[in-house]
Amino acid sequence: MKLPVKVKKLLGKNKLIVFGTSSKKGEPNNIVVASCGIYNNDILIADCQMKKTLKNLRENSNVSLCVMDKKNYFQIKGKTQYFTKGNWFNIVEKMLTGTPYQPKGAVVIKIKEGYDLNKCKKII
Repeated sequence: MKLPVKVKKLLGKNKLIVFGTSSKKGEPNNIVVASCGIYNNDILIADCQMKKTLKNLRENSNVSLCVMDKKNYFQIKGKTQYFTKGNWFNIVEKMLTGTPYQPKGAVVIKIKEGYDLNKCKKII
């Protein structure tokens, strides 16, 4: 599956994302995170201070996120994997070197579907 260029730009490094999770019981939770970038159409996010979000990810790996600029609004849905060591963790650790943030883990989102919210149209 190929991400449209507009979406890739909005998911680039340090772009803000509204990241939604849900507990096993279906209780929603949203946070704002900065993207660590896109790797082979997977979205990478660093976990520096997730609490409820991490609990939800452990119970339910299905997530939704929204990205936007002044003209474009997109929703992406996917499944997550969580890493506390290995290549994904090393990428976020290196990316955050020199910042006040210390990663506890790396969240990788495997994209399943996406929508252009302006056009109410499925794009992925």
